[in-house]
Amino acid sequence: MSQKTLIRLGPVILGEIPRIAVVIDKAYSMSRLREFSDQGASILEVRFDLLGLTLKESIDYIAELQKIRNVGLLGTIRENDSNARERINWFKELIPYVDAIDIEVEWPDKDLAVSVARDSHKKIVLSLHDFEKTPPESELDSLITEADNINTAHPDIAVMAKSKNDVSRLMQFCSKHQEKKMVCISMGEHGSISRLTAPIFGSLYSYASIDSEVAPGILSLEQMIALYRQFYPGFKGNSIST
Repeated sequence: MSQKTLIRLGPVILGEIPRIAVVIDKAYSMSRLREFSDQGASILEVRFDLLGLTLKESIDYIAELQKIRNVGLLGTIRENDSNARERINWFKELIPYVDAIDIEVEWPDKDLAVSVARDSHKKIVLSLHDFEKTPPESELDSLITEADNINTAHPDIAVMAKSKNDVSRLMQFCSKHQEKKMVCISMGEHGSISRLTAPIFGSLYSYASIDSEVAPGILSLEQMIALYRQFYPGFKGNSIST
């Protein structure tokens, strides 16, 4: 794979070896966060909507996270009851502190968010989440087209698998579009296996949890690291590059 096809998220190069993004859903201490990095997490996905912090506290927290030099910082702000009216403002205030920002394809303020990200020279992860089903290929193709139009860092697909066939369909889609550089995850009981196997089909990284199941079928960081070390000889955890 040539250097031109690789994607950089902060100091971390994506595209040559599997990577693990750990979901930060609590305001963990800096020492705990460094442990996650030391254990093998390459990316910290900071779920600002789950931290339970004010905007000012969130800014102070992410500013501290920037001191962890060998991880990529991905910011995510899902809509909830407390931020529904202020979500875009949170987005504007927090984006300077992250390496990339997640923007949901179905977000009504998506176009404004994309504009803010571009003005801030931040990478965009255009995401599709479906907690009910695995959509037909035509819907997944639409995400790819929109991601191309926006010129995102990569698309991120996380959809519910109701059967092994759903997992197979998504992995085949990921493999078919490997040149697009994306993340593909099947959620739920049937989909857990995809968190291990997705890199085989071209998925750039997968997510892991710490203390709670932040998504259906997600595995813990400890489980993911053990599995990746067993099945991917090239896995180097939080090393910046290969």
